[in-house]
Amino acid sequence: MNETTKEKLNRLLADGLRVPALFYAVGFIWFVLLSQVEFNEPTNTSENALLVGQVEEKFDEDGALRQYQHKADDLYRSNDLNALRLWLSRELISIGLEVYTQNFTLSHEALYPLSEIHGSNLYAIMRSPSGGRTEALLLTVPLKADCSETHSCLSGSLSLILALMKTLRQQVYWAKDIIIVFPEFEYVGFLAWIEAYRGGTGLKNLRWTELEGRGGNIHAGLNLEFTRLDVLTIDVFPEGINGPLAESDLVNTVSKLIEKHWMRSVISGQDPDYPSHVSERLSWILGLVRAVWNQAPGSPTGLHGLLINHQIPAVTLRGPSLYSQHDQHGKEVTRVGRALEGILRSLNNLQEKLHAAAWYYLMPCAARFATLGLYIPPVLILIGSLLVKALSISFCSSTQDEDNNATSTDKENPSDITENKCADGAAGDQTKTTKKTEESDTDQSVRKRRNAESSSGEKKPPSLPVKSGETVQPSLPPILTHIAIWLTCSFAAGLCLNVAPMLIYSVANFDGFGAFRKLLGLDQMVDLFAVILVTLFFLLATLAPIIVSLLRRLLAEPVESKRNLSPSLLLILWTLYLSCTATLNVSTSILLSVPIVLVLILAINRCRSSEQKHRSMLSAACWLIVSPPGLLLLYCTLHALYFDESLLLSSTHSSEGKLTHNVWNWFTRSLLQSSIESDLFGCWTWSSMTLIFTPLWMLTWTYLCVE
Repeated sequence: MNETTKEKLNRLLADGLRVPALFYAVGFIWFVLLSQVEFNEPTNTSENALLVGQVEEKFDEDGALRQYQHKADDLYRSNDLNALRLWLSRELISIGLEVYTQNFTLSHEALYPLSEIHGSNLYAIMRSPSGGRTEALLLTVPLKADCSETHSCLSGSLSLILALMKTLRQQVYWAKDIIIVFPEFEYVGFLAWIEAYRGGTGLKNLRWTELEGRGGNIHAGLNLEFTRLDVLTIDVFPEGINGPLAESDLVNTVSKLIEKHWMRSVISGQDPDYPSHVSERLSWILGLVRAVWNQAPGSPTGLHGLLINHQIPAVTLRGPSLYSQHDQHGKEVTRVGRALEGILRSLNNLQEKLHAAAWYYLMPCAARFATLGLYIPPVLILIGSLLVKALSISFCSSTQDEDNNATSTDKENPSDITENKCADGAAGDQTKTTKKTEESDTDQSVRKRRNAESSSGEKKPPSLPVKSGETVQPSLPPILTHIAIWLTCSFAAGLCLNVAPMLIYSVANFDGFGAFRKLLGLDQMVDLFAVILVTLFFLLATLAPIIVSLLRRLLAEPVESKRNLSPSLLLILWTLYLSCTATLNVSTSILLSVPIVLVLILAINRCRSSEQKHRSMLSAACWLIVSPPGLLLLYCTLHALYFDESLLLSSTHSSEGKLTHNVWNWFTRSLLQSSIESDLFGCWTWSSMTLIFTPLWMLTWTYLCVE
């Protein structure tokens, strides 16, 4: 590298802040602009066999719908789940469907003081007139009798299913079986059913009975959650487990058929009615934010998420929409039924599973979406600012080493010059002296030998003799020993948090701990779980820097090199983690990257001096804010303020005390729910946060405190 280029790079990367900040700003702004029509794509249908909207729907059971809904409302008011299940079974049998039940048992330590719970799933099958029984479509309706302000009774869904099956049973062009499942305990019951349907023998915490009736291979699924049927707007939720969404062809088919029947599909909470162009563009940004918010936790937004986990396209439909301010009671109750019939007719045309479209995308509204190829570049640019920061630190460190070497060389040169001058003076004096007697050959050889010994420099210390049978053990370089201790302690802390639930459940089930729990006000398992877990985290955060310092003094030699590899290694590890997360769940990566990357750019430096002590303390304080509990508390507060569905259902604003209560409820619920979902559904949020994110946070925390 020539001097001009090196000087320009040194000037550009001198502070290590401007270029990374530029990358961060470009990536963030570019990602936000993906919500606008100039930067995304219109939705389209890749599967031509769907023939969306090409059929004429026959559903017109207005009287049956009202009769079924009136009966369902009466049963819901009685709060008798067995009576509701019995009524559904009788009506489905009278229509001509095969009706079966399945029992299951859930046992989990989080159920304390209960040891296990029992439930029963009701399901029915409408056989295809062709009799093939090789393919099927799936409809699900959660079966629950406890209704509240935030969880309304689903009498609309029950009446819709019964009236629709009454119509479809009379049609002869169905090539697929239609299976209807009414799972008890929602996700738990449906998990037992789908695992049994696919031939599972049992899970660690869940047992079930074998299914008596089966249909064909499930090609697609719909989860229906309607409180009433005279709706004008319908929410469509495509989010599954661990990031994948419903296949985009299914989402587009559902959206188009809802629009065909004079209703509006609301995706990502985007209300379609806006009076001005500016409001419309702002709504697209809010739609992108809500799409990221729904996808980021890795939890399903409906029962359909369990089907996506088995590579079965599925969505959840809810009506009326919680996000529309203009949904009044409509005049017709058959619109939803005709739209659902059209969706099933389109899916009935499929000769294979949907596979041609995308599973990874973001939808700011029902008509536009950004695929993986559009959103990955801005996300990687935002995360890449950490890599630029690491390169800046390495370049500045190498430049500083070169300057130090040049300075030390200049300090050694004056003595050499003095020696040369003395030698020249001695040579001049020798020419002026009289000619001496020529020395003998023996004297000359002795003098040469002495001069050679004096010019050889310091003598090497004598090597110690090695005893026979002894082997010399090579030792690790001090820098590698320091890094190994640093990594081991940090990842051990993450492992402790990962296995902490087993300890918490053991403490909760200990008989002598009950009185102490009541004294602390931790009667509920969800509160006890959160308090112990957060306490353990901050205890590990306090001990980690101390343990690292002690182990380095005991097991490692001091590092003589002035170049510190820790900041560059830290930034590279964070870059790898956030980039890999972006390919699996871009929303999780974005919600982690926006605060984490910003703090890392500001906090990580290539040198630490006594004058920077105040800056170091400020960096450590900022890093505590973006700790796992800190980030979770921040996002729970935002959720309670802007994204909580109970706020949309409530007509009054939350008071300060109620807001604090809601934030605490979301905080404690999120911790326990992520652990349970990891055990039951295979959701990797808990493992990722405890085994990767927390150790990386501990690495950075230890660096800020120790080095």
